Amino acid sequence: SPLHMAAQRGHNGIVRMLLQYHPLCDERDSDGVTPLMHATIGGYEDVVSSLLSHGARIGSVDCRNRSVLHWAVLHRREALLKMLLAY
Repeated sequence: SPLHMAAQRGHNGIVRMLLQYHPLCDERDSDGVTPLMHATIGGYEDVVSSLLSHGARIGSVDCRNRSVLHWAVLHRREALLKMLLAY
């Protein structure tokens, strides 16, 4: 989806605009990955913050049963892991 692409590339302005018109931020792509997971993998703290403020769920899992917390650890995103755990 456009939201997945914007989150994956770290385009926070586009993410915020898309969320205004399409607030469903937990949609999964063909691998079960959510926009929040894509933003976490890419290390885009501003995008993660925007998605969380629009209700993105940190408990969602992909097709391999990995949550956004798994992705933060796998990609060594310590600051994002702290943000996600505090949310």
